[in-house]
Amino acid sequence: MRHERAMLIVLTYIIGFTTSFIAFGITGDTGAIHEFAEQKTLQNAAAVMTAVPEPIITTDDVGLDNLGLYVMRDGEQYFVSGSLPAGAETGPGYHVSIDRISLSHDGRLLYFCAQETFDQKDCTEYVYDVLKHATHPY
Repeated sequence: MRHERAMLIVLTYIIGFTTSFIAFGITGDTGAIHEFAEQKTLQNAAAVMTAVPEPIITTDDVGLDNLGLYVMRDGEQYFVSGSLPAGAETGPGYHVSIDRISLSHDGRLLYFCAQETFDQKDCTEYVYDVLKHATHPY
């Protein structure tokens, strides 16, 4: 029984020393490990930074004029909601006024709030998907 305990203690010390040599190197210098860890961190950060895609559209690509709310994409103008002239009949896809416009961080979704009739006091919120060219109620 004593010999088994002694062997376990010796084995424990051998495993501990081996682990410390692997972790800290033979000289005990931890600088190499820190440099390796920093290098890996910088490589991972660079990979994450390059993985962030460019926005599909920016706020410069969104416009509102007398014809309506539009988005410029790939050199073409896409109307999101048409402006409704006074006295005209209302319908889907037209508005009397646009109260709020905002763009998602990736430039894929355009949020806007449209007053659809002259009698309506509040606005109805919509989401426009730039890639699908589709407007949905929010």
